[in-house]
Amino acid sequence: MFRESTDTWPSPKTRPCVSRQNSLPDMSVRCGFIQRLSEGFSNMNIQKQGGRSASVCSTPASGVRGLFLLTLLTLGAGCGPEATEPWAPKQEPGPLREALDEGPAFLVKDINTSTPANVGSNPKHFVALGGALYFAADSHTSGEELWRTDGTSAGTALVADLCSGPCGSNPRGLTVMNEALYFFASNSHGALGLWRSDGTVAGTQMLKVININNFSPKLTPINGTLYFSIYDPASGNELWTSDGTAVGTKMLVDINPGTGDSYPSGFLAFNGTVYFRATSGVGAELWATDGTAAGTAMRMDLYPGTNGSAPAELTVYNDMLYFIASDAPSQRSLFKSNGTAAGTVKVKEFRTVGAPLLFNGLMYFPASDTASGYELWKSDGTTAGTLLAVDVFPGSATSNINNINVVGDSLFFTAYDSTATYALWQSDGTQAGTQRLLTAPSNLNNVNVLGGSVYFSAREASTGSSVYTELWVSDLTAAGTRVVKDINPGTSLGAFSTLATSYFGILDGVLYFGANDGVSNTELWRSDGTAAGTTQVKDLFGPVSESSPANLVVSNGRVFFTANEGSHGAELWESNGTATGTRRYWDICTGSCSPTLSSFTLHGSSIFYITTTNSIGGSSPARLMRSPTSSGTAGAIPVASSLTVTSPRLVSYKNWLYFRANDTSYGDTLRMTDGSYTTQTSDTAGRGLRTPDQMVVSNGTLFFTADDGTSLGTELYKTDGTYSGSTRVKDIWPGVNSSSPSNLTDVNGTLFFRAQDGTGAYNQLWKSDGTSTGTVKVATFLPATGGALTNFRNMSGTLFFFVSDYTTTELWKSDGTSAGTVKVKDLPVRSYSESTYFATMGGALYFGLRDDAHGYELWKSDGTAAGTDILVDLRPGPNGGLATQSYNNGALVSNLLPLAEGRLLFSASDGETGMELWMTDGSAAGTVRLTDLAPGDASSTPTSLTRAGTLVYFAANDGGRGRELWALRVADIMDSSQTSGSKGPTP
Repeated sequence: MFRESTDTWPSPKTRPCVSRQNSLPDMSVRCGFIQRLSEGFSNMNIQKQGGRSASVCSTPASGVRGLFLLTLLTLGAGCGPEATEPWAPKQEPGPLREALDEGPAFLVKDINTSTPANVGSNPKHFVALGGALYFAADSHTSGEELWRTDGTSAGTALVADLCSGPCGSNPRGLTVMNEALYFFASNSHGALGLWRSDGTVAGTQMLKVININNFSPKLTPINGTLYFSIYDPASGNELWTSDGTAVGTKMLVDINPGTGDSYPSGFLAFNGTVYFRATSGVGAELWATDGTAAGTAMRMDLYPGTNGSAPAELTVYNDMLYFIASDAPSQRSLFKSNGTAAGTVKVKEFRTVGAPLLFNGLMYFPASDTASGYELWKSDGTTAGTLLAVDVFPGSATSNINNINVVGDSLFFTAYDSTATYALWQSDGTQAGTQRLLTAPSNLNNVNVLGGSVYFSAREASTGSSVYTELWVSDLTAAGTRVVKDINPGTSLGAFSTLATSYFGILDGVLYFGANDGVSNTELWRSDGTAAGTTQVKDLFGPVSESSPANLVVSNGRVFFTANEGSHGAELWESNGTATGTRRYWDICTGSCSPTLSSFTLHGSSIFYITTTNSIGGSSPARLMRSPTSSGTAGAIPVASSLTVTSPRLVSYKNWLYFRANDTSYGDTLRMTDGSYTTQTSDTAGRGLRTPDQMVVSNGTLFFTADDGTSLGTELYKTDGTYSGSTRVKDIWPGVNSSSPSNLTDVNGTLFFRAQDGTGAYNQLWKSDGTSTGTVKVATFLPATGGALTNFRNMSGTLFFFVSDYTTTELWKSDGTSAGTVKVKDLPVRSYSESTYFATMGGALYFGLRDDAHGYELWKSDGTAAGTDILVDLRPGPNGGLATQSYNNGALVSNLLPLAEGRLLFSASDGETGMELWMTDGSAAGTVRLTDLAPGDASSTPTSLTRAGTLVYFAANDGGRGRELWALRVADIMDSSQTSGSKGPTP
């Protein structure tokens, strides 16, 4: 625990030795001269302070050097602080470079200097294209993104940061078609869609945003068209196609109309037609398409009724289509077809049957019938020619044959024999030509054939072996089946403790994979089949520890935040802007536990927050907690520990903190607490208010939405801050229906919100003064069937908001009258979700907006059509430069911070540097980059911008110390137009 700080606070009067061309040109010249003279003197310490130099001299030794130093000290008078108070804490340089190009920003404190554990880039989803191997990996600073490698460390690089910063786009379904890479990934808004890439940043573009929920996609390229199945809430899981263009990416046909699912899968081309499995709602059967909606139909109904034949494992062999299906209960059969119902016949009936593969002119597959267990079968396509090929475990017992692969002129598989020993086997497809190679290692996975060998991950089976799950190779001889290299020796984990089959890839005769050597965790490796040739390609994640500051709140000039210094987990910290004045305020979770913390809110002299871990480190439901009233007290203080918090919103109003919680006595209702006493808030009739939401203070009154349980639905409520002082403002949609108020926003004492009164339109703009008669409808938008009113914002006493029907989006404003509710401008986006956070400054509204021409950039509006436009195109092209919103435990964290001095801070990239901190005065020419904390095109990704007194705090990663707490003096921000090295281009 720490005691209260006695450190000296930064003074607004202190300043570093820095050129200020508008006020001190003579001083800047003199200080620059001193800095140049000081170079080469070992006893001179020029300490970087926020990216600018201040002279701090040791006692001169003697002679000329002493005289020289005395001269420097004399000339340098005034270059240091004007008082003894420190302008900024002394900083140690990061491990990547000695002098950070950080501009006026300074590291407050490197809180977490520990060695990280259990972190790695986890490369996966490998696919080769044009001499490079593409894959998904997590680089720590960019999250999981698309990478490429040529097999060398220098040639391993990020393709594009699709979700800017550490959020990660999570690429999946990587597929090559027509010399281009296609995959699914999320953009910076969290919108998931289909992307196309040629391996360059400019050539990596989203083709289409697709409203997808909970899916694991697979793209199947057939004759220049991608076939795939995705889930959309409006149409269910249906058949989609793409020709590689935005226009050509669409749902082909709604096989199971409405919201029902057809689950198309197993696409295969045969005789110019694509066959697949799907259901129209009455069982899964064999379907076919010529690539048009009209040419998509069910080909045959093998098992009429709701059960369906469930065709699977489609294979072309000898100009016929083969597949596995059922036409009766409790059996699966091998069928063949010429593509017509009349030309479809059953080859042989089995109990179970697996996927066929072609070998030596025949189909081989695992299957079981009434006489034998699950063994290896073969077929020439006739009933008579479909025979048991190899009975590894003779009789009705099963060998559980698995991992069948063709390697040269042999088959490779795993199976149990009559001694119940699990082994690796080699076979020429006959019983006599099948031999056991060796007792199979356990956890065998990731089987890949390369040349005449088979590679796999497995664990040594011998008793007492210290070789755990490692890389193996086999040339299909007992002597040639061995561990390639013990990558992570002497541990119970091995190199492949977390891997799946998608973690292996092949490029130019070399195997690539993710492996853990016990030092850098799971990173990118390569192997040529020898121990010497099995090496790590690159440590993408890097040996970085970080404290990850978050949840910044301001109290009495100090900033409070959560951080993890490596030994105590996430705890509450405080800072006054100096390294020594930055310390753990109290130990929320005693010991080394790491609770999930969110919704930090100041109320009285305490900080309240929500945690999903209790004070002794055990997992628990979401609980409301509060801090001690001063530092020096261990542990957090539970508030009504029997309640489960059900909403992240905490509101301090009058003497109470209001929150939503659930218990067995009253259910999910509105609660109020002073930190020691907690009670349910009720209306004047004593009824609890259920599912409360949207708490906003307007004109001294707390408004919220709730349901009082009297069958009047969800309506608008208010409270006077007493136990039973809550009342319904108005039953907007009379009767049992809900008006469902949302977007509650205070505009200079008037409450605006969206609601519906049952007169036909779902989206209506309302306002309220807290009385029933003063709660009136202002305007009506859009039909009842769709659209939205969103992003309500108060700008100089006028309400601004978006109106969207999911095809077009408009910016509107309202003064609270029907006549004064007007459209400002049509925006070049399809959906309101293409925009995010807002800020107001100097009579203008600033917001992020994504359009096809500019990508996501910063926009500005003065309330007129002519004055609503992109402020500056920082990164020309469709990718955009503005950082999008970030989230902390589900709560939106804005990356726009307006200052009262007339500057707006935000995170962005101009393409030359990564995501860094920028500033604008509202003009294109006055939009400049403040810092470049991470070198080159790397991103420091500043987030959680928070002002406390004369300092602006933020979390950032300089590439050497992980994500830590940084700060800027407001005075230096205002002076940055003279010292910044980058200005934004004009639009």
